[in-house]
Amino acid sequence: MSNVKKQNEASSINKIRIFSENNINKFEEVLDQTDFHHMLEITCPIEAYNEFDQLSKNALESSFPLHEFRNNHTVIKRVPWFTKGLLISAKEEKEIIVWKIA
Repeated sequence: MSNVKKQNEASSINKIRIFSENNINKFEEVLDQTDFHHMLEITCPIEAYNEFDQLSKNALESSFPLHEFRNNHTVIKRVPWFTKGLLISAKEEKEIIVWKIA
């Protein structure tokens, strides 16, 4: 039972990268400071690509780290055509479904 709960908790965690102006500037700085000259000396194209790929991934990870957040399943997504009455009805329906399941 606890394994199922842990899987459900893990599936409700989302990871995102925030591409803000500040992070983009940081990414550009990291790329400017990265030395790519040693890749020109690599004769094997596969090795050169792997080296470039690793350097770019490191720059991405340091500039745009993954942020974790949990989904809030109690919130009903708001769309422009939802009225207050529809929100109340959706909330009540959700409570009834949860009550029936329990």
